[in-house]
Amino acid sequence: MSSVAFPRLSRVPRAGLRAIVAASALAFVFAAAALAESGLGATAIDSLTLRLSREPERRARSLGRLAAGGAWEVLERTIAEERDGRVLERALELAAGRSRAAAAIAARLESETAGSPAALVLLRAAAAQADERALEPAKRILRDPRSARATRGAAFTAIAAIAARRGLGASAFPRLRASEVKIVSELAWWLEEDAPAWRTDGLRALAQRTALGREHVFSLRTRLAALDARSLAGERLEAEEADRAGLLSFLLLRGDPDALARCPEEQRERLGLLAPGEVLARARPGDLDLLLQLDRWGGTGSWRALEAVTGSPGGREALAAALERTFEPTHGTAPADLGAVERLSGRPALVAALVPLARSGDPRARELLRAVRGARPGSDRLALWARAGLGEIALDDPASLERLAEEGTLTLLPPPLVADALQKLGPRAVPGLVRASGGESGELARILEPGAGTERERSLLDLAVAALCPKRERP
Repeated sequence: MSSVAFPRLSRVPRAGLRAIVAASALAFVFAAAALAESGLGATAIDSLTLRLSREPERRARSLGRLAAGGAWEVLERTIAEERDGRVLERALELAAGRSRAAAAIAARLESETAGSPAALVLLRAAAAQADERALEPAKRILRDPRSARATRGAAFTAIAAIAARRGLGASAFPRLRASEVKIVSELAWWLEEDAPAWRTDGLRALAQRTALGREHVFSLRTRLAALDARSLAGERLEAEEADRAGLLSFLLLRGDPDALARCPEEQRERLGLLAPGEVLARARPGDLDLLLQLDRWGGTGSWRALEAVTGSPGGREALAAALERTFEPTHGTAPADLGAVERLSGRPALVAALVPLARSGDPRARELLRAVRGARPGSDRLALWARAGLGEIALDDPASLERLAEEGTLTLLPPPLVADALQKLGPRAVPGLVRASGGESGELARILEPGAGTERERSLLDLAVAALCPKRERP
């Protein structure tokens, strides 16, 4: 077969080049006109761009236009096949809230390995969709030793969000072997101090479903005691600090009495965050005195410990008595002395303790909070707590909640009050929280693992999940 030799363009006369260019331009104009006349021009170009372009941003923009035109099959195919994380993430954003998207995500996760870049993006979307079909692949990835910390965190987030929103309880979590304790301790170590209840509930379930014999528990306690002894002896445990903190966290999640007894003062916030609620509710008078002396306050752990104590009339009476003891030795006066409260309003633990008492209708606590509010600037954190405890900050409608979230005030308020508002508003709270987190559409498209995105985005998206959970017992 003979071949045709084409002349190099450099050898073509200039007039010939102009003719070639003109002919090509004319052909393109006729093709574009034909496509435009058929009404398919933009769609065809976007389809070609999505398939052939090497630029993820251009492909994502084309995908958005195709989705706006109702091309669901393109979104579904992208979710099923796309390897570029940015384009896949855009497809999942556009598909958020669709029942068919949940099925597509679960099906894709079934075929993904722990090391796949797509797995991380899909797990975040699965947490937002909360479809039970994603549970099994998420469990597999959680336990896979090849999973990176971020991927394992995303797998746990997906399982915990699905379990909480669907009311599945501990049965949604995998049973772990004794050799897999590190999975839980690592997750607990990276848990953020403002973690919502659905995350900590999930971690406690996972810790309780870790099969440990008495000899395993003894071994964990012994390792922790040895590391504590080395630390007390002045040894710097830089390499072992994560292991030490992870062991303590794991045992606290199980309510281990030895770990509760040896929990150091600087880890009291962690104890409040992780320990079972029934353990916190058994606080002794000395524990309450210690709680009120805390210099560091405001994390979810401190509020959770306080809420556990004040869940019954007897607990509120014990807290009021602890407040009396806190004031009297130093000032020789009962808390009814408003001047004393004004002088002590810089101590956050005391102001925090007044909030649940005021909410229960205690007139003394309400009077004291009014004094705190009047003694401090309106934007001050303790003034915000006082106003919230007095019911002066509106949390009962979606617009107010969104405004507080956008201002950054919502995450400064007492977490028990925010949790109550979210449970009352339910799904109506979600679009505003998502918009305040940076999601323009208001659709819940992803939930982030600790360390991903920004602190603001993670926190507000976690609150959106909390708003979608069935009502639960406190704490």
